[in-house]
Formats: sequence, C-alpha cells, structure tokens
Amino acid sequence: MRRRQPPRCVWKGLFLSVAGLIAVAASAGWFQLFAGSQAFVDFLSRRIGEATGTMVRMQPLRWEGASARCPAIALQGTDTARIRSLDAAGVSARWDWKALGRGLWRIEAVSVDTLDVVLQTPPASTPAVKSSAAPSRIEWTGMEVRRANLAFESHRLSQSRLDLVPVSGGFDVKARGGILHMPGLPPLEVLEGTVRQRGADFELSNARFRSLQGGQLEASGRTGRASRLDVSWAGIPTESLPVQEIDGWLDGNVSGSATRSADGHWQGRFEVAGGSLRRVAVLDQVAAFLDDPALRNPRLKEFRGSFDVQNERTLLTALALESDGLVRIEGTLTIHRGGAIEGDLQVGVPDSLLRHFPGAREEVFSTAWNGWNWAPLSLGGTLENPTENLSNRLATAVAKGVIMKHGSRILEQVAPPGAADAVRGVLESLLPSLGQ
Repeated sequence: MRRRQPPRCVWKGLFLSVAGLIAVAASAGWFQLFAGSQAFVDFLSRRIGEATGTMVRMQPLRWEGASARCPAIALQGTDTARIRSLDAAGVSARWDWKALGRGLWRIEAVSVDTLDVVLQTPPASTPAVKSSAAPSRIEWTGMEVRRANLAFESHRLSQSRLDLVPVSGGFDVKARGGILHMPGLPPLEVLEGTVRQRGADFELSNARFRSLQGGQLEASGRTGRASRLDVSWAGIPTESLPVQEIDGWLDGNVSGSATRSADGHWQGRFEVAGGSLRRVAVLDQVAAFLDDPALRNPRLKEFRGSFDVQNERTLLTALALESDGLVRIEGTLTIHRGGAIEGDLQVGVPDSLLRHFPGAREEVFSTAWNGWNWAPLSLGGTLENPTENLSNRLATAVAKGVIMKHGSRILEQVAPPGAADAVRGVLESLLPSLGQ
C-alpha cells in the first residue's frame, strides 16, 4: 500500500515557519552586531532625545551577552523640555532580543549608580517618533537608582534610593533614604514615600520623614495649579518651625498638622510639649516684683492654638497658654516678618499670686472665672522689644494698694480722723501718675 504524502500546503507552511525562524535569528544576530556599534549608541541617543526633548550624550556601551553597561549618560533640555538636565553614571540594562520581531527595543532590569536630575516647567509635548528600518519603539520596565539627587523648583531630594516604574503619562517613584528640602519645612530624612509623576504634575503619598533636629513628619500633596501639601508632625523642636521668630521666646517640641496651598498659604494647629517661655515682658515684671528669677522662664503645662501664615504674616488664634500655678494666657497674636507683633490677650493669675500685689485684684485682675483672675492685655512693638499695657496698670494698682493699706494705718495713728481722710484723698488723686 502506497504511503500517503502530506499535502503540499503543509510543506509550504513548514518551509515558511523555518524560513521565518531563520530570518528572526539572522535579524537578531544582525541587531546584536548593530547594538555593539557606535551607530547604535547614536540611534539610542536620538530616540531618547526625541522622547524627552533634550540633547543626549552617551558613552560607548560595553556588552556581556544580553546585558549592556554605559559609564555615563547626559541630557540637556531646552526651555520647553520637562528635563532641564540629567546626568547618570553607571547605567546597566538587560535587553530582550525576542521583542525585536515586534519592532520593539525592550529594556529590562535597568539600574543606575548615581542620578542627578533637574526638572522644570512648563512641560513639552512629546515629538513624533521618526520612521526607521530599525525597531520603532523603545520600552523599559523600570529602573533602580542607588543614589539620586532630584530638584524641581524649590524642592530638592538628595542622596535617596529610588525605584521608578513607567506608567501611562509618567512614572511612579518610590523613595527610601536621603534628605528632602521643601519650603517652610526643616530638612527631612526620607523614611519612605511614593511620588506619582504625570506630565508636569507630581503627587506625593504615604510619605514619612524624620526631622534632623528631632521628631517625625508625614506628608501628602501635589504640585500644579491646584498644588497642596498636607503635613502632620510630632515632636518637632520649635527652632525648626517656619516662623523663626518664635524661637526667641518659646522652646519645646511641637506637634500638629497643617495645609499649604498653591499660593504658599499655611493653615493649621499646634501643641507644644515640654516648653518654656523666655523674654515675656509681663512675666519679667512679675519676677521683678517678687524677686524670683525662676518666674522669667516658666515651664508650660499647656500651649496650643491655630495658626495662619501668609504674606510674611503669622496669625495665632485660639491661643491657650498656661504655666501651672502661675499664669494662663488666651487670645490672638499676630507676628509680622521682621518680628513686629500685635496681640489681643487675656491674662489670668491665681489668688495665691495676687496676695503679693495689694490692690491688683480690685484694680487690674477684676474678672474671676474658671479658677483664674483675668485682666486684658494688648501687645505691640516687636518680639525683641515688646510693649504692653499691663505692667503700668499693675504698678499703679500695687502702689495704690500699698500706700492705702499701710499709709492709712500710719495716718490714723498720728492724725485726727478728719485730717487723715483729707490726706488719703490727696494721695488717691496723685496715684494715677505713679504708673506713667
């Protein structure tokens, strides 16, 4: 019985398949030879430049199998490019030659030893990719950067480890380590964080930092026209706050939260722990009256409030400050750039303190509420040289109280009742001048 031969179409299909495999292998071999040439470096430079709108300089590649290493790559952008400058050293990558048949340069496992990037706005539209006999697209799956320095406007990230993943319209970047510099904040060590870049806009999420001066901070936000930064912090020293003038009269560790809008407007709340006051005029007066230097820098039991920072002006509202057993202050305070201040406050003192000031309860601290005796206080001047309207009132009241208490007893001992009353009236008419 004669063996049946396969149909001619089967042989034709087999032949085409083998021929295709041979062609792909030959093509891959040709491309591998091409990849080792300077022409490939020039081709790659052009492709990167077209995609980023920059001029690209690449040093020759060193190949080991499907892996290549480039000692240095430099990009220089125009005024309309998203990248102003980029310098990468120690760039390694593994190439997927199988993707050549799909017209694709596919790059895997990209790693960079050091990366320095300066970004800018406005973004540039991506130029059209020119046609070529070589594969028409370049695709990469991600990048690991061992040490990166990034700058965008007034934001800087230095010496950080990054993992970059390309996504539609931009990148997702995870950062670990390094130092972050942002307007209005102290230098921060990066514990972890994710930045999503889409065009010229950046979004920060799940970011945790440690202040170099102490304390921790969490942040999220975005850049662009609707830029916003939300921050919460704990244990930050007062000397690290955006309002540096506060350091002149307050120390301690601050906790709270704040939001910064696109125009640089900060709003938030704060609470100070383990703090003390320094160079507060009213307390200096009290310390002098009682001859007790410890009262000049009292420890704080409570200090909290809300703040609004904009246009070189800091407004503190809902203030509540208390030193246990000595004083409580409530109200509002405005601090201008340069240290000028305006304050509308209420000062409360306990009964135990007023016993040392005859007449002070009746003439000055005349409102009793919530266990304190209250008096209004207006502040002016500067943080370095403040003015207030309480010290003179207190001095006048105390002088009057001392004279009327002890002077009356002396008058009654040496003068007839009628004469003593007359002299007392003269003293009362003169007492207001004592505080001037």
